[in-house]
Amino acid sequence: YPLLSALKGPKMPLLWVFVLTGYIGIAYYMMGTYLPNDFIATRHLSIDLVMWITVVTSVVYGATSPLFGWFSDLWGRKIMLYVPIILLLLVTYPMFHWLNTGDTIQILLAEGLFACLVAAMTASFQILVSELFPTEHRYSGMSAAYNVGNAMFAGTTPMIALYLVGAFDTGYAPAYYLMIASVITLFIIWKMPETRKAKYFKE
Repeated sequence: YPLLSALKGPKMPLLWVFVLTGYIGIAYYMMGTYLPNDFIATRHLSIDLVMWITVVTSVVYGATSPLFGWFSDLWGRKIMLYVPIILLLLVTYPMFHWLNTGDTIQILLAEGLFACLVAAMTASFQILVSELFPTEHRYSGMSAAYNVGNAMFAGTTPMIALYLVGAFDTGYAPAYYLMIASVITLFIIWKMPETRKAKYFKE
């Protein structure tokens, strides 16, 4: 029973991975799923244009991920989480202003910046999730926290974003959701250890 095995191990890594998975999932699904659909439904952009915007965003995300992974090896996992989360907290509202009202170039710039920040977090996170757990609980702990976080937050992001837009009657509501999630994530992970020099196996 993988879940029972995970619960027998250290509890804080489960919380950290759950929260980080949920947060990065919110940011990624907002960038890659909610916004393209919103461009079509609300901004009335053509499907062809939105597809090209999505392709460019995906290329930026994929191309910058190895670079940010290298940075996390040089400077540490935590700094490569804290910096993009703090930057995302600061730039989310201005970014959404361009996404809601800007022209094609401004949308591309905003989505490109969004992709860089999400890539920076993801590159460090993908390594961190395994380094947080001791060997005997690694697979069970990582998979349990990761999948529950994704199911609860990442997959529900488009639905929650649409609900918030309708409930508050503003296209900036998803930005507030992401900003609140940023603050909560920073608060929960501030005691998380640096794992850059962690050993994968017992000697």
